[in-house]
Amino acid sequence: MEKNIDCHTDEPAGIRGEFYISFDISGLRLAVAYCGVREIIAYSAPVPVPQAPSYIKGIINYCGRICLIISINSIIGFPDADISRKTRIIMLESAENPSIQIGIIADMSMGCSWIRQDQIIPGIGPIKGLNPDCIAGTARINDTKVAVFYPFMLFKELDYISTK
Repeated sequence: MEKNIDCHTDEPAGIRGEFYISFDISGLRLAVAYCGVREIIAYSAPVPVPQAPSYIKGIINYCGRICLIISINSIIGFPDADISRKTRIIMLESAENPSIQIGIIADMSMGCSWIRQDQIIPGIGPIKGLNPDCIAGTARINDTKVAVFYPFMLFKELDYISTK
């Protein structure tokens, strides 16, 4: 288990927001709500799924469950990044249905930061290939612009995720 990201940022009393884990995908900095991250694990090659879309890199056995591993790079038209010692799989769990878990291939996560709700600026413009509902907007973490990402919106109508 590698979800030992430093989340010691002070949470301001009475201010709405939440902790986000930020990570890079081919130079694009994304942030995903910490509560949706089940674990960050070292990369292990997924088993390919025949006839799956190109962004589904395969499946892994994660804690006794079969989970899809996806590449955001493939979705937005970037070439797949080289796998290195820094490559991780961010295991995500749906807040609406905890039985739905997916993994996202990413460069090593950058850290955990508190983002106030009023710091998220809507409308960063389209990111090719991503459903606009996947991006809440942008925020700044330590003077770095990040796209606040809702990964489960990718799969609204995807038949590959089983709720069983």
